[in-house]
Amino acid sequence: MAEIFAVGKGAGLWVAHHCCGALRPIIPDLVEIGLDVLNPVQAGCPGMEALELKAEFGDRLAFMGG
Repeated sequence: MAEIFAVGKGAGLWVAHHCCGALRPIIPDLVEIGLDVLNPVQAGCPGMEALELKAEFGDRLAFMGG
């Protein structure tokens, strides 16, 4: 995924990724490899409470949908 994200970043684009479910454990890894926008935020899944995600990642990651 880092290689794919690098293509977008290299073109000066924001990188967005769609992934359903409870991906909270890997969000730091996704941010580290260049993710800018996460879609969606499924608040019913463990660890995916919108306000908590915003507090922890909001300075580095935008959230779309939810």
